[in-house]
Amino acid sequence: MTTLPLPATQTICPAFGGPGLGTLFCTSARHGLSPSALAAQPAAGMTLAASRLGPGREEPRAGLWPPAGAAQAAARGIA
Repeated sequence: MTTLPLPATQTICPAFGGPGLGTLFCTSARHGLSPSALAAQPAAGMTLAASRLGPGREEPRAGLWPPAGAAQAAARGIA
Protein backbone atom coordinates (compact mmCIF):
# COMPACT_ATOMS: atom_id res chain seq x y z
CA MET A 1 0.00 0.00 0.00
CA THR A 2 1.23 3.48 -0.83
CA THR A 3 0.38 6.81 0.73
CA LEU A 4 -0.08 9.52 -1.86
CA PRO A 5 0.15 13.16 -0.75
CA LEU A 6 -2.60 15.23 -2.40
CA PRO A 7 -3.02 19.02 -2.43
CA ALA A 8 -6.35 18.88 -0.56
CA THR A 9 -7.25 17.51 2.87
CA GLN A 10 -10.85 16.41 2.20
CA THR A 11 -10.43 13.75 -0.48
CA ILE A 12 -13.01 11.06 -1.26
CA CYS A 13 -14.08 8.56 -3.92
CA PRO A 14 -10.78 7.32 -5.36
CA ALA A 15 -11.10 5.44 -8.66
CA PHE A 16 -8.64 4.21 -11.28
CA GLY A 17 -9.18 5.13 -14.93
CA GLY A 18 -7.42 5.99 -18.14
CA PRO A 19 -5.34 3.65 -20.29
CA GLY A 20 -4.58 0.45 -18.39
CA LEU A 21 -6.27 1.90 -15.30
CA GLY A 22 -2.99 3.66 -14.57
CA THR A 23 -4.38 6.98 -13.33
CA LEU A 24 -5.90 7.49 -9.89
CA PHE A 25 -8.72 10.04 -9.85
CA CYS A 26 -9.94 11.41 -6.55
CA THR A 27 -12.56 14.05 -5.79
CA SER A 28 -12.08 16.61 -3.06
CA ALA A 29 -14.38 18.89 -1.09
CA ARG A 30 -14.32 22.56 -0.13
CA HIS A 31 -17.36 22.50 2.16
CA GLY A 32 -16.58 23.47 5.72
CA LEU A 33 -13.06 24.75 5.07
CA SER A 34 -12.18 28.10 6.59
CA PRO A 35 -11.00 30.97 4.36
CA SER A 36 -7.41 30.36 5.51
CA ALA A 37 -7.66 26.63 4.76
CA LEU A 38 -9.07 27.42 1.30
CA ALA A 39 -6.19 29.82 0.66
CA ALA A 40 -3.72 27.10 1.67
CA GLN A 41 -5.48 24.48 -0.50
CA PRO A 42 -6.40 26.05 -3.84
CA ALA A 43 -7.09 22.55 -5.28
CA ALA A 44 -9.82 21.85 -2.71
CA GLY A 45 -13.09 21.09 -4.49
CA MET A 46 -11.42 19.80 -7.65
CA THR A 47 -11.00 16.34 -9.12
CA LEU A 48 -7.38 15.36 -8.66
CA ALA A 49 -5.41 12.92 -10.82
CA ALA A 50 -2.14 11.10 -10.28
CA SER A 51 -0.72 9.07 -13.14
CA ARG A 52 1.62 6.07 -13.41
CA LEU A 53 0.27 4.43 -10.26
CA GLY A 54 -1.46 1.43 -11.81
CA PRO A 55 -2.52 -0.80 -13.00
CA GLY A 56 -5.52 -0.30 -10.76
CA ARG A 57 -8.60 -2.46 -10.39
CA GLU A 58 -11.92 -1.92 -12.09
CA GLU A 59 -14.89 -1.17 -9.88
CA PRO A 60 -17.43 -3.99 -9.91
CA ARG A 61 -20.59 -3.19 -11.84
CA ALA A 62 -23.47 -2.33 -9.59
CA GLY A 63 -27.14 -2.29 -10.36
CA LEU A 64 -30.23 -1.01 -8.67
CA TRP A 65 -32.56 -3.52 -7.10
CA PRO A 66 -35.32 -3.81 -7.86
CA PRO A 67 -34.67 -2.97 -11.51
CA ALA A 68 -36.34 0.17 -12.82
CA GLY A 69 -39.93 -0.56 -13.72
CA ALA A 70 -40.14 -3.79 -11.67
CA ALA A 71 -42.88 -2.48 -9.37
CA GLN A 72 -45.00 -1.37 -12.31
CA ALA A 73 -44.49 -4.73 -14.08
CA ALA A 74 -45.40 -6.66 -10.92
CA ALA A 75 -48.56 -4.57 -10.49
CA ARG A 76 -49.58 -5.58 -14.03
CA GLY A 77 -48.79 -9.25 -13.38
CA ILE A 78 -45.71 -9.24 -15.61
CA ALA A 79 -42.77 -11.11 -14.15
